[in-house]
Amino acid sequence: MTGFDTAVDLAYLLAATAFVLGLHLMNSPATARRGNRLSAAGMALAVATTLAVVVHTGDITATGWAVLGAGVMLVSFRDKNHTPVIYWQIFLNCIFGMALFVAVSERPRLGRRVLAAIPDSRVKRALVFPFYSGSASGLFWTCTGIGLTQTAAWLWSRFFPTFNNLGDLSGSRKWIGAMCLYFFCYAMSAALLRRRLLSGVTSDLTWLISLIFIGCGSVIPFMIGYLLYFGDHWWDQDVYNWLVGNPFAWNDKSDMYLGVAVVWAGIIALFNLPWFIRSVRGFRPTRRKGEAKKRDYEIYENNETYEIS
Repeated sequence: MTGFDTAVDLAYLLAATAFVLGLHLMNSPATARRGNRLSAAGMALAVATTLAVVVHTGDITATGWAVLGAGVMLVSFRDKNHTPVIYWQIFLNCIFGMALFVAVSERPRLGRRVLAAIPDSRVKRALVFPFYSGSASGLFWTCTGIGLTQTAAWLWSRFFPTFNNLGDLSGSRKWIGAMCLYFFCYAMSAALLRRRLLSGVTSDLTWLISLIFIGCGSVIPFMIGYLLYFGDHWWDQDVYNWLVGNPFAWNDKSDMYLGVAVVWAGIIALFNLPWFIRSVRGFRPTRRKGEAKKRDYEIYENNETYEIS
């Protein structure tokens, strides 16, 4: 464990302690103001620590996710208001959404040192797979993070339907979920295109292909509608239909956007499923216990063979 990891763990522990002590102090009118400040300080420390982890590693840890979630839900329960949970799920889903582009841009095959550290047990490999470097592992981790955040926000709204801003929580969960689905579709489409048609392009540029896709998907349909139907009654009534490729567009056509995102995500996931299965099967240690010599392993991708040296 590095010094940074130790500092992060201590910061999260201090933040959690501040939350608990702050809530305890708020039970008494004499110390309620001090307890409120202490809880706020713990929340600020947890957010700052999570941001530091994101900047340092380019990802968010499971501990950060849990501590932030527990903190905002305690505040939400105290105030009988869903606003803290709204901010929490928007903040984390935005980070996980951006991490999708980082995941598809990671190297598709692992180096010898990483492979040598993979456990021999299949059960252990399944448990640690999301936490290793590599495109497939990063993709699995970010998708799991988005799913868990969405599920936690939904469960919170179901358990406490009488809290204020319930409609805002449901609406924000819906549009941020659709945005993440669009990000997934664009990122996986770019990864598929790079593997199938642009094999000469290195994987670390997949994020750039994704951004080009987002730009084209957001602008081209709108420009086609503008050139063909501008000024017509149909254009005035259904202009937002031409923004269906824009992941940031959200209005009364929200159900249509979400439907398109779900169908597209399902199709692109099926096309990328063989690659993901190959990556999972290739997640094995380079040598077994008892072998005297190291041996080179071959990793297959796009019908090509790579030798690890």
